[in-house]
Amino acid sequence: MKNLLVWISFTLFFYSCKKDNSSVPEIPVSNIHLDNGLLAYYPFNGNSNDESGNNNNGIISGGAISYDEHGNENSAYNCTSNGNKIIVNNTNGSIYFDTAFSVSLNVMIRALGRQCFLSIVNNSNGKAPAFVVGTNLPGNYNLNFAIPYGSNPCDGYSTDETTINNTSSIQLQPESWYNVICIFSNGVSKVYLNGDLVATKTGSENAGHVCPDTQLLIGSWWNGDPISLNGRIDEIRIYNRSLNFEEIDELSKDFQ
Repeated sequence: MKNLLVWISFTLFFYSCKKDNSSVPEIPVSNIHLDNGLLAYYPFNGNSNDESGNNNNGIISGGAISYDEHGNENSAYNCTSNGNKIIVNNTNGSIYFDTAFSVSLNVMIRALGRQCFLSIVNNSNGKAPAFVVGTNLPGNYNLNFAIPYGSNPCDGYSTDETTINNTSSIQLQPESWYNVICIFSNGVSKVYLNGDLVATKTGSENAGHVCPDTQLLIGSWWNGDPISLNGRIDEIRIYNRSLNFEEIDELSKDFQ
């Protein structure tokens, strides 16, 4: 009888423990992987070095490293227009994408006007552009993301075929910081401002391009059209994939 009671007690204890374990909630799996597909990353920690591990360090040509959106010194790139830019030569070819890419940056402008925040283009002749992000639509100066196409993209100029120009209700205010994320995937271009989708456009081709002899230009467009940024830029990231919604939220969380 005593052995039977011991066996019953053990059985009840075992099943009660099993039930308790099954009630423990599962730990959610994060979909945030901000190192995956990272081609270039410029946090401006006192310099213009690429901290993605791909060694695409920038050369400062005008402007200087200054304070960021949080007031931290030596933590953002300060442009005063006049052709200021950081030139990244991409000599190892590691900045490369085709059917998908994403760009994230934090930016502050000092005044309304035609300005370029970030671009890939031949700095000397303006040919072979891969993309441009800025307020570079004359007349309205709203946020703009352009993916040029052409029959010979490496020997051509911008056609702005998939320029997103329908963000007229979203005009950046001077002296305010914003997070801007631009995503291209299989011909569809999207712009997010402070984590909110503000524009979408579908182009006629499913792939972008990065041509040889082009440079990543931070704060400017090519030499013959120096529509450089009049403001500050920080936390620039370029990916060879589309960012997901959780990653967009993570990158823009300080601006929501």
